[in-house]
Amino acid sequence: MLTISNLTDRPVLLAFNSGQTLRLSPRSSAGEIPEVEIVNNAKVAKLTALNIITVEEAQQQRHAGGGTRGGSSKATDSDEASGRATASERPEKSAKRPE
Repeated sequence: MLTISNLTDRPVLLAFNSGQTLRLSPRSSAGEIPEVEIVNNAKVAKLTALNIITVEEAQQQRHAGGGTRGGSSKATDSDEASGRATASERPEKSAKRPE
């Protein structure tokens, strides 16, 4: 996977090999672009040569503790810092409705 970054103060429109297009806002990046989308792409090569965009290998974020995508019942530092209640601190919901 690749990351494409717009280095200019103007929006950039890229057409990928599959026919899909990508609009990059000024000074923004788009990650997780498959390499096959830009290989032998004349527009990407031209914009890279003109220093309008950069194409870099995407940095994948890896989390410690396994590769599952499921939720965790553990509180994170960001939860504590934001003041959000963790699952164990939330009040239980009652199934009964008041009459």
